[in-house]
Order: sequence, then C-alpha cells, then structure tokens
Amino acid sequence: MNCPPKRNWISLYKEYEDSGIGKTTLFRLISGQDKAYSGKIIFKSIDGRELTPNLDNIAISHGCINANELVLISLLEKGDHLISITPTYQQMYSFPESFGVETSLVELKEENDWLPDLDDFKRAIKDNTKMICLVNPNNPTSTMFSKEFLKLYLHLY
Repeated sequence: MNCPPKRNWISLYKEYEDSGIGKTTLFRLISGQDKAYSGKIIFKSIDGRELTPNLDNIAISHGCINANELVLISLLEKGDHLISITPTYQQMYSFPESFGVETSLVELKEENDWLPDLDDFKRAIKDNTKMICLVNPNNPTSTMFSKEFLKLYLHLY
C-alpha cells in the first residue's frame, strides 16, 4: 500500500471547501490556530521536553469528526478503495464516498464477540485499496482489538 505524497493541510482545506462538499465543516478558523501556525505556541513532549515540530505536519481540528475528515481527505482520492468495519462511525465510510472513494464494509458479528474476521479483510482488498479503517475501541460495540489481532492486521496487505 503506497501512501500519496504529503499534501499541505491548508491547501487541502481550501481545495475541499472550494469543491462545494466541505462548505459547512472545514476551513473555519479554530481558536489558537493562528498562534500554532505562527510558531507562538510551545510544543512539549510527554516528558516535558520542548519540541520544534514541522508545522506543515500539524493540523488543528474542531474535534474528532473533523480530525477524521482531515486524515481521510489527505490520504484518499477519487478512485481509491477503503475498507471499513461496520457497525462503526458512519463517517469512516460515507464521508470518503462523498468524494468518489469506493468502499467495502467488513461486518462485525455478535456471535464472534464483535471481532472482525481477518479473512473478510483479505477478501475485500483490491488493487486500489489505500486504507483499512478500524475504530479501537469500537463504537458502538466497545470491542477492543487485542495486540495479537492488530499485529496480524498490520500484515494484511
């Protein structure tokens, strides 16, 4: 799976808003955004060390839904394929469909303790698959994927 080249967050915001799709959700000034991008905010690691991040790699969002949208629009393009589990947040598959991404859903089943079957993912992978989405812990099932499952999952493609 090859990731596309890094795309500038601000130009992505603008491109998405200009497309007419994102008029209501994206590219609104967020409190503190101007300070973060001008270098007036000090970034620190968990252990308190000051960091000098590449500001091109930092995106500020209004919340988790907006953050998910940013990840999806930065890594996916029209014609790509995404695999998502269901049930989960609808935005993980419906939002990419809104800009031309083909989606496949892997169903979580109660009789399997709401855990996905890795073979279902394998069957869903296509030549144009660019992303497989998991929400962990899953919502609405609260399923937690084990480290063992996640290790196997990482080697799917």
